Amino acid sequence: MNGLQAIRERILDEARQAAAQIDEQAEKQVGEILSVAEQEKIKIVTEAEVKAEKQAEALLARARSTALMESRKKLLQARRQMIEQAISGAVERIRALPERQRIAYYRDLIASSSIKDGEIILSAADRHLADQLLEGRDGLRLSDETGRFNGGLILRQGQVEDNLTLAIIVAGRRPELVRMAADVLFPDDNAG
Repeated sequence: MNGLQAIRERILDEARQAAAQIDEQAEKQVGEILSVAEQEKIKIVTEAEVKAEKQAEALLARARSTALMESRKKLLQARRQMIEQAISGAVERIRALPERQRIAYYRDLIASSSIKDGEIILSAADRHLADQLLEGRDGLRLSDETGRFNGGLILRQGQVEDNLTLAIIVAGRRPELVRMAADVLFPDDNAG
């Protein structure tokens, strides 16, 4: 049985060597797999960091752009408000002109109209100026109608009206008035 024992020992010894070799190869493969996985992990983490940084930069750029647009919008809104106040202030100054100057202004309005015969409509505040406005204008008379407007006048001949109220004059010349007010209020914007 000694020979049988020797064969058995030899088979077991070969099996142990084969198992040790398999273990060694498995450990080597596991090491390689872990090394590749570690490199892949580093690559993924690096790419994620770069992507996150780019996204953060893009987000920051959008936030800056939005803040700049909002700032410009508020500045534009403030400028529009200042221009509106300037135009409204000018209209109020015309309404508050001393009577003599207001009469001269209204006479100029009447002279600029193509209506030379008919009636003149004045606001309640200006009706007392009628005699002075109509002086030398035999074709015009004061209307029984009182205008519902603040400043200016309306000339009427039959169905034809020439609306020379301050509201209509300002509305008709609005772009020009806005430009003029902007030139005065913001002269640096127009410096070339």
